[in-house]
Amino acid sequence: MKKHFSNREIVELTFICGMWHLSGRLAEALHLVVEPLGGRIEFQEKDMT
Repeated sequence: MKKHFSNREIVELTFICGMWHLSGRLAEALHLVVEPLGGRIEFQEKDMT
């Protein structure tokens, strides 16, 4: 990675990946449903304003 990124960028990428992983694990532990099975969330017209 050092060929393409600075030390700071490597740390930032590591942090972002860790936070992304944490959010998924937290949602799983809390049994949150992000999207219903089999499809994406449909927005109603009034929600788009």
